[in-house]
Amino acid sequence: MRSKVKLASSSNELFAGLFGIEIEENRVDLSRNSLSRFPHQKELGDRQGKKTHFQTDFAESMEELVTDKHATMKGVLEQMRSLQSILHGTLKPNEIIWPMSMPPKLSEDDVDFVRNTFKRFWMADYRKWLTKRYGIFRQIMCGIHFNYSPSDQIIAIFQSNHHIKSKKRAQTELLFQIAQQLVGERWLITYLFGATPLSENSDDQLFGVEQQVVPVRSLRSSKYGYENAKEIHVSYGSLSEYVNDLQHEVNSHKLFSESEFYGPVRLKAKDGINSVRAKGFDYLELRTLDLDPFDFLEINLKTLDLIHLLIVDAIINPQEWSDEQLDEAKAQNNQVALQHPTDHLPSNLEQQASVIMKRINRLVQYAPDGLKVELEEALAAATKKLMDPNLTPAAQLIKFKKQNSLMDFGVQRGKQLKQQYANQSVTEAFPGINPDMVNQYIEKQEGING
Repeated sequence: MRSKVKLASSSNELFAGLFGIEIEENRVDLSRNSLSRFPHQKELGDRQGKKTHFQTDFAESMEELVTDKHATMKGVLEQMRSLQSILHGTLKPNEIIWPMSMPPKLSEDDVDFVRNTFKRFWMADYRKWLTKRYGIFRQIMCGIHFNYSPSDQIIAIFQSNHHIKSKKRAQTELLFQIAQQLVGERWLITYLFGATPLSENSDDQLFGVEQQVVPVRSLRSSKYGYENAKEIHVSYGSLSEYVNDLQHEVNSHKLFSESEFYGPVRLKAKDGINSVRAKGFDYLELRTLDLDPFDFLEINLKTLDLIHLLIVDAIINPQEWSDEQLDEAKAQNNQVALQHPTDHLPSNLEQQASVIMKRINRLVQYAPDGLKVELEEALAAATKKLMDPNLTPAAQLIKFKKQNSLMDFGVQRGKQLKQQYANQSVTEAFPGINPDMVNQYIEKQEGING
């Protein structure tokens, strides 16, 4: 049995930690209404550098924006706003950032261009492997990765509660405990934040099956979305199973590397999975969030705060997760992901959601005073969505569906966002930065001086 952390009025430290996000998004050329063929701009820095804030992913048009680690969610979003502002400033006149996770409609010519155009030569072998195994379309779906590492205070509390000798071992066990619970409760995250109701490319067999009845809540979070090949198995049943399974899949070359593991939560070690027994895990990466097309940054503070509360709940109120329960949770997530966006949760999951929400609602009283109002607002927003699925992003999105397509919405929303970024003042585009220091700040974000 896992021991629960006893709460006290001095439990503020349980909300401490370091947070960051990575956002993937496609550039689109409006003259073609498809993925842009303009290159990633050199002024955004060296993509081969390890600390770059601007990266590309599978396609040259697939941008990836990476924040630093921050002690607050507001700090994360302030930096992301600056990164988005810099990226939008490099767009060509006909380019926009596509505001949704699912890519626009691609022609055969577009597919050939994506397949044959790739400038990151140091990643070429990995990309060929992915293309052969998963095809083009699955790899150009975009999403948001949320990164979390616990504070020294949290690790010390966990270490003391569980009588663990090594701090690194305590950190590793704590990160796995959180990851396991996030995996078990993934269906709730999918319900609240899923925003991929349809594919523009169903004729191209994106999912390897005939197009399902659409719209749904989140194709990307379903079994037809961003998942590993069926022969890959990595269990979240226990820490040892997770490590052994992932090591086996990598070392037996079933996975090209651990980067190919597409589990909903990935535990990260600085020196790779084979170093974990000696050095442990450093942080976790929640990989399930769809882009929110209605938010200026494609993610908002309420979403990040709700995830934060689920993390704190996993620290304080860890549940027991058997293999059978985790299998059931995976099936439940798929069920929720493939529901119509305006459907309520199934009754059994509504009851589970109520239990979870009551637990995390009780946690807010122990949060730092400066964080309580913010967390209460996140809880209120999530509660409203649970009561009324029409408030979820997927349900909001389908209002703009025309002939089973969101192309018109994507174009208009992308144009609107580009104009909004262009109309920002310097202080709006670079919050918290002295206006006299903005040029130096931009250079640092682009990696010119950093």
